[in-house]
Amino acid sequence: MLPLNPLDLIFRFVVVLALVALNGFFVAAEFALVAVRRSRVEQLEAEGHPLAPAVRYALDHLNAYLAVAQLGNTMASLALGWVGEPLLAELLAPLFSFLEPAVRVISAHAVATAVAFGLITALHIILGEQAPKLLAIQRSEAVSLVVSIPMRAFFVVLRPFVLLLSGASSLTLQALGLRPVSGEQLVHSVEELKLLVAASREAGVLEPAEEEIVERALVIGERTVYEVMVPRTLIVAVPEDATIYEAVKLCLDTGHKRLPVYRESIDNVVGVVHLQDMVAAIWPSIDPAAAGRPVKELMREPLFVPENATIDSVLAQMRRGNKLAIVVEERGGTAGLVTLADLVAAVLGELSPEAHIKAQPDGTALIDGLTSIDEVNEYLGTAIEDPEYDTIGGFVTGRLGRIPRVGDSVEVDGFRFTVETMVGLRVGTLRAEPIHRPTAAGSGAPG
Repeated sequence: MLPLNPLDLIFRFVVVLALVALNGFFVAAEFALVAVRRSRVEQLEAEGHPLAPAVRYALDHLNAYLAVAQLGNTMASLALGWVGEPLLAELLAPLFSFLEPAVRVISAHAVATAVAFGLITALHIILGEQAPKLLAIQRSEAVSLVVSIPMRAFFVVLRPFVLLLSGASSLTLQALGLRPVSGEQLVHSVEELKLLVAASREAGVLEPAEEEIVERALVIGERTVYEVMVPRTLIVAVPEDATIYEAVKLCLDTGHKRLPVYRESIDNVVGVVHLQDMVAAIWPSIDPAAAGRPVKELMREPLFVPENATIDSVLAQMRRGNKLAIVVEERGGTAGLVTLADLVAAVLGELSPEAHIKAQPDGTALIDGLTSIDEVNEYLGTAIEDPEYDTIGGFVTGRLGRIPRVGDSVEVDGFRFTVETMVGLRVGTLRAEPIHRPTAAGSGAPG
């Protein structure tokens, strides 16, 4: 065996390190360009960062840049094996000089090559793949700025080869009956996106509340308005011959800004009247004659949607100006209504209990009758349960066994719930008052 040349070994060792670094560069560039936020790059460009335009150019040609990075990574990996493995094999071969001359050449070379392959593979994975990838993911902005100019040069040099290889790949796929798809066209399923969102929350990128909002947004195309609508039994509406005064008073009593207008029955909704239109019609003179006009003169054309319409499709229709939609059942009758606020709540989540449970200075609480029993339990610390009712107003109505009247009350779980207001036939507002029961005399433990 010829003696090893120190200068040759040093040169080849430097080449190995350079190839590892080059491999890591392409890996870092690929992951950084995928992970960096375009909005942040545009912000840096607006602030005058000298490297931001190069990053933006890379994002504008992302698919081509990724192909260049993959080609460079492949070439560097192959060159690393071609140069590094023989180098380490030569360095390790003398360690097996104790073997018999007859088998020394074959055995020493075989063992040294196997060990060299393992070492080069470990070096490649650790320093050429994993470390650059983790760095690029955690510092995508900084890494993308650093690699932008060198990647532009590689993009110019390697692009012809990328186009040639991409064309050959496309022809191969077409021959197999498959349609070529670019990297920019790759999509994730909803379940995969949920996993990505969960991983972002676990990594601290998203807050739990933000995770819930994103997950709700992902499924609005699957949820229907039937799930979030106000059922027909709870609709507050006016007949078409009702006066403007009557409709305005109903709006003030219920807190609604829009009312459906029906002809003969709620199954025949003919329009929607807006509080602002009615006030404008009688303001500022408060003309009694104007207030006595029928609301049908001011009603707008209603938006009708089927009960199986998805939330996102109805949101798209509401962008045209309608903020209230009548939900129609398959037979043509009115199933309920849904407002823009209902649809937004489906994405952002329901309002907190404090939004419709208001503490009073005297220690009581005013509760909207449509507040869910679960929210009341959470706020008051009670354990009210009734499988037949979802709202506290419905629960009180069930306990009374009849249509409630103002002043009616029921006692449950240490609280007295008194009806304060009614909206039509349903409970509008309840007052929850804790019941303080005196302790019986002599109930202490015996001495």
